[in-house]
Amino acid sequence: MFFRRTRRLVPITLTAALLMAPSFTSAQGFGLAKKNVTLVRSLPPVIDLADARVSVRLSGVGACAATIDDLVRAKVVAFVFSNRSLAEDNTSPDRVIEVSLTECYTSYQTDRKDGTQLVKGTIRASYRTLDNRTKQSLDAQNLSADYERRFAAPQNRQSRRTGLFGDALSKVGGAVAKLGGTDPDEPPKPQELTTVLVEELSTQIAQRVVLMEDKQQVPLPRGSLDLASSLGQAGRWGAMLEQLEQAAPLAGADDAYRLYGIGVASEALAYAGTDRAVQRDLIARASQEYKAAMRLKPDEAEFRRADNRIASSLAALDVTAAPESESQSGAGSVDQPVGTRGAAGGDQWTNQAVIELFEAGLKETELIEAIRSAPSPAFDVASPSGLLQLKRAGLSEAVIRAMRERMKAGGGSNQR
Repeated sequence: MFFRRTRRLVPITLTAALLMAPSFTSAQGFGLAKKNVTLVRSLPPVIDLADARVSVRLSGVGACAATIDDLVRAKVVAFVFSNRSLAEDNTSPDRVIEVSLTECYTSYQTDRKDGTQLVKGTIRASYRTLDNRTKQSLDAQNLSADYERRFAAPQNRQSRRTGLFGDALSKVGGAVAKLGGTDPDEPPKPQELTTVLVEELSTQIAQRVVLMEDKQQVPLPRGSLDLASSLGQAGRWGAMLEQLEQAAPLAGADDAYRLYGIGVASEALAYAGTDRAVQRDLIARASQEYKAAMRLKPDEAEFRRADNRIASSLAALDVTAAPESESQSGAGSVDQPVGTRGAAGGDQWTNQAVIELFEAGLKETELIEAIRSAPSPAFDVASPSGLLQLKRAGLSEAVIRAMRERMKAGGGSNQR
């Protein structure tokens, strides 16, 4: 994903898609007018097919039309053979990618009370890659592409277009259409829904065998969390994370959305970062927050989708951990930023030095006094990863403020 594999560091980027529409509701949740961002990650393949001759084979059950089989195969072939080192060979391949579609389902339900429409769709498949000579399975996984979204009643969608914000919404819808999507306020037609599901499933399959760029549109929580989400939409993920962490927990199951927001901010910071140790920590944090949100509100589809997404990121960590450890065996880390090294850094005052003193039992007043008189401080109190390290260690706002003031005072001075 964004980790070193053997000698290669796969880059990771994050972009924010300004696909937002005005919200007319203060209810806790995502709202009908969702505030979305697009997370972009690069996932390393589970297995290496470099220079292999490959065959892609699809089969399906009765619930999946033959046209879906054809669409999935065409997409998987396009994705897999975008890797120019691979050659398609359906006669005597070295490797065989087998995909069996096990479930195809779409549903359009209208609520009789408020006229909203719930659209659902699922395509499930079992996948495996075989060594065609030994018939040994090299990789196998059950995969699923899921879609679930509730749309406003038709008359409400129409009034939204003809009202004050109609022109802006039309422009947003047009931009989405140019990117191959549908109007974000209109339910997708059955064929459009099938296309979305096929694209997602095919991407998941291809990611197992070739390096893929994966784009995920992610909604941010609205209601009382709208201000924090605006920070994330502007790319200020560290500020969003800090605001949600400092906010008082919401009442009951509503706090699931705050926890989810912390997870999204942590995930976004991981994808935007370059330090692998910090990225691992952030991904683990995101997974923890998504699971906590699911426990509070298990019926929220977006929480399940986030948990599935972060699980694939954690799986990528497992895939790259062994080669990375082997390539670095006997050598210390050389790419960690100041303030995240293992020890207190000798006589150097880093974040870790402060954390170790705090854990050793120094009182807040003693710690602040030591920080104010620290010679040549090298505190990281500006980057998201540095602040996250201090927050997770349990340091108080007063201590962090003292570290920030000491850095402003200048590294060479001993001002109190």
